[in-house]
Amino acid sequence: MSAGVVLEVVVYCLLVLFWLGVLFFALAYFVLAAPQPVPKHFRRVRFFFLAVATLFSIDSAYWAVVNISHTGLIATNIEPLLRYPWAVAIVKSLVLVSSVVFWLILMHSREGIQESYLWKFVNYTWDAIGILDANGHMRFWNDGSVRLFHFLPGDVVGRHIKDFMVPKDLHEEIDLALGEIKATKQAKRNMRTARLTAEGKRIPVDITISPIVDKGQFQGYFGIMRAALPTSICDLKRFRNFGDASGSPVVGPYVFVALPFSTSVVPEEVWSLAIEGAADANDIKAYRVDQGVKPVRLAEDIFNSILNADLVIADLTGANPNVFYELGLAHALDKTVIQLVGDEGKIPFDVAGIRTIKYDLAHLGELKRNLTVALREALAAEKRASDVADSGNYPNSRQVAAPQASSR
Repeated sequence: MSAGVVLEVVVYCLLVLFWLGVLFFALAYFVLAAPQPVPKHFRRVRFFFLAVATLFSIDSAYWAVVNISHTGLIATNIEPLLRYPWAVAIVKSLVLVSSVVFWLILMHSREGIQESYLWKFVNYTWDAIGILDANGHMRFWNDGSVRLFHFLPGDVVGRHIKDFMVPKDLHEEIDLALGEIKATKQAKRNMRTARLTAEGKRIPVDITISPIVDKGQFQGYFGIMRAALPTSICDLKRFRNFGDASGSPVVGPYVFVALPFSTSVVPEEVWSLAIEGAADANDIKAYRVDQGVKPVRLAEDIFNSILNADLVIADLTGANPNVFYELGLAHALDKTVIQLVGDEGKIPFDVAGIRTIKYDLAHLGELKRNLTVALREALAAEKRASDVADSGNYPNSRQVAAPQASSR
């Protein structure tokens, strides 16, 4: 037995082991790493790859057995097969055809496979990710987007972004933004804007949109979106409809009351006797944030409650930081605010210039009377401002100062 025959036997045995290993790892990979649900093009590529690996394994095993039989090391009955070269030709032809078909399908499905794996990986992040084609139609919509906007992928893929999630008053803004990104091939980062949920609710978001460019050709847009609460340093007018009727804590008109939760700072009687009493006298409800029972973030509940309120009452007694946070939101949202302070409390310099109703706990009846008058005047001023707005002549400010009240 020549050394060449032995080498040939070893080579074909190694080829058999190699292709069996390829089959094993390919099956494991296709099972563990396949995108879910498995796309049609992925199934075609998987089938022909396994077919090619299987045929190469059969071909290698055949020639290994043939060469082993020539060595005489083991008794085999392979000679009859050698008399029928068409059997070998068939196997070789199948290997060739399946290899060519696999290559063609792989090239045809390459983009689809890349998209499938991209879909799988972008679902690992909690950020909302959307991918648009060059014309603004949605191509990808990950799990983070479902959590934030409540649209399912089947509801949005193939639709233009303006048809389902961009408010009508922001259509021009998104057209300008996408046009600029397409023209300059530069990303727009941390855009503060608003989007719509599946329920039609308007929510604020921060968005970074990057261009998708392949070989110098613009292909589309890659957007990352995160929920954001409006702040006093952003354009709050953009979110005027954020927290619409569905975000209101009570039905009908109401006044939002910002006061410390601790009854040791502001006794419960100030709320129950004076504030609620003055609100009842003006046929309006009084609401404070600790009455909320909705399972939402507290900051969002505060923002929605102030935004939807007809006006705001803020008790500055004790200089409570939560009250001043709510007071700042009220000012930023251009809400009418009536300030209170009890027992000769000090008023910080920044808001000391705003007229404030002062009271002491021994005369809560007087506080109720003064607050009733202040509410009446503030509501009347709100109505006048609303009438002017309906006429198209907007006033410069809707801030109405509460009347000065004496303190005993």
